[in-house]
Amino acid sequence: MKTLQRFKKNEVIYPGLIARRGGFNLQNAYKLLKDIEKLHYIEHAFVINCPSCSEEHLYNSVGDVPDEFECSKCGYSNPINVFSDVLIVYKVVCE
Repeated sequence: MKTLQRFKKNEVIYPGLIARRGGFNLQNAYKLLKDIEKLHYIEHAFVINCPSCSEEHLYNSVGDVPDEFECSKCGYSNPINVFSDVLIVYKVVCE
């Protein structure tokens, strides 16, 4: 839990980071984050990292994810496959 205390409001939490820092597998990291989400400390979100410049693009719902991705930083453009191009992450919603 010390790892989670380091995150500030609106910061993105990657389940892989929680798994590495917590010393457990990714499935357990998602389970832990879902349990914390029930406490209204975090909420799930969806992220696409630009394959060209690594810019992070965050979406609040899967319905907000565009069919065609265009990076606002470098202009990279490509169709999106929500099953392979989009990561489920969590965003801190309270202090």
